[in-house]
Amino acid sequence: MSFARSVLVLLPMAVLYGCHGIDCTPEDPCYDVETRTFHDTPVGTTSAAGRFVAWTDGSAAIHGHLLGAPVEAFGPGSPLAVASDGNDHVMLVMQGTELHARRVSDRSDTVLTTDPIGGARLLVASGGYVAAWISEKTGYVARLDAAGEMTGGPWAATAPGFTTQLSLAVDDTGAALTWTEIHERLDPQTGIVHVLPADLHLRRIANDGALGPDLIHTQATEAAISGDARGFVLASRTFDGSIEAERLDVTLASAGSRLLVASPQDVGMGGGIDIAGTIDAYVVRYISLGSSPTSRPALRSRVGGPAGLGVNTTFGVGYYCVLSAYEGWFHALWVEHRFQPTGSDSYDEYFDLNQAELRADGASGELLD
Repeated sequence: MSFARSVLVLLPMAVLYGCHGIDCTPEDPCYDVETRTFHDTPVGTTSAAGRFVAWTDGSAAIHGHLLGAPVEAFGPGSPLAVASDGNDHVMLVMQGTELHARRVSDRSDTVLTTDPIGGARLLVASGGYVAAWISEKTGYVARLDAAGEMTGGPWAATAPGFTTQLSLAVDDTGAALTWTEIHERLDPQTGIVHVLPADLHLRRIANDGALGPDLIHTQATEAAISGDARGFVLASRTFDGSIEAERLDVTLASAGSRLLVASPQDVGMGGGIDIAGTIDAYVVRYISLGSSPTSRPALRSRVGGPAGLGVNTTFGVGYYCVLSAYEGWFHALWVEHRFQPTGSDSYDEYFDLNQAELRADGASGELLD
């Protein structure tokens, strides 16, 4: 494995060049390729226990460690999320069609659902954890104890059959969930099915599973939420392609003006968005668009300008970026996919795990190996 050293750049983003595909045919097979490092679907969290990261390798086995400690094996599957109560860690793991809550210390598993999963979230909460996931386009929320055992739920928190992505925040009274729904309309005259603009929904879920009202907040293609007992911050991608952040009160009502995080011409395709922090200090993660064009992870803090997560090679693209926050510091984790030619018809391929740290005021933190 390889951890590439990375620096969080707080200057205008450098020009990066995209990776060019290899054209292969039966008569002219692919180049001779050797994969030197492979990290896929990384997850990470920072807590009083330290910074923990995990990923899956090419054999669908999970590896990870607390930074500074040896890498360990954590069983089969792909990690979807991880959180820590400061003593231990719990991962949400996709294994086949089953969603598992796996405690890191002893690898003990709890099966949360056997339905196909479209996405999952996990946050530490009072008495344990809160998990959220999508099964058959319906969003579910459950409470877990410190060992990952389910103590409440799962509760269906969204309308069945329409949820495309979700995000989760917690406070002492329960959880705040945001998701998007895509609906279709049949034109009776033409028989054509039209896909309608996606609605952005918000809902509170109490600790006992009681559901608050299903609030349609606006229209957006995707969103992420973070916060605490004082309120929440909602980041969303609008239909013009821009990314905005908006403060909400504890009832999920708007409580402040919107911050333009990134304009449409600066936002790349895919990769999703994420947010971490509180109403006073938060960072929004999105995909930025380079001049090639090349997409790569970027961050925008509440008070600071855009910060590009730089790729250390001429040819490369960053993806699978995840973000966590702890005591005013923000930990970014992403994969860099790059090529290095080794001859006229051969090259080495790298999927390096990169990490960086910063504060919401834009100050760069330590370099992470």
